[in-house]
Amino acid sequence: MSEPVTSERRLTAADRRQDVMRRALAGEPKSHIARELGISRQRVHQICNEFLAEVAQEVEAGREQLRALEVARLDQMLARLSQRFFATVDVDALAKLGNVLLRLANRRAKLLGLDEPVRHELGGPDGDAFAVNVQTARAKVADALGIALPDDDGG
Repeated sequence: MSEPVTSERRLTAADRRQDVMRRALAGEPKSHIARELGISRQRVHQICNEFLAEVAQEVEAGREQLRALEVARLDQMLARLSQRFFATVDVDALAKLGNVLLRLANRRAKLLGLDEPVRHELGGPDGDAFAVNVQTARAKVADALGIALPDDDGG
């Protein structure tokens, strides 16, 4: 059976914990805190670690709440803009709405951690740097798109 929350022993432990944290946060060395309060340096260290773990847990809970709130807000915006997108016939408005929808969806994916890091290789298959002939690359892209490139002499 556990002790009542108001037991003398628990109140003393809570007071000690508060005193340890007040002193530690003020920058007092752990060995000095331990000596002054009559507890071991390891116990001071343990109290500080427990406190930091509790704070980290509270911060994470707050972060999760904020993330959920932000996702809900983005979901509402996406729903409203999607309705406008599908009801619009103006091509310019469709392009603008599509761009906004895409940016909102990307932001939502980032918040939810759905995006994985992308690796960009800056070298050839063997790891060495590779050379690119810019003129050849331009010609290939233009050919693929069916675009005629102007002559190099400006004409």
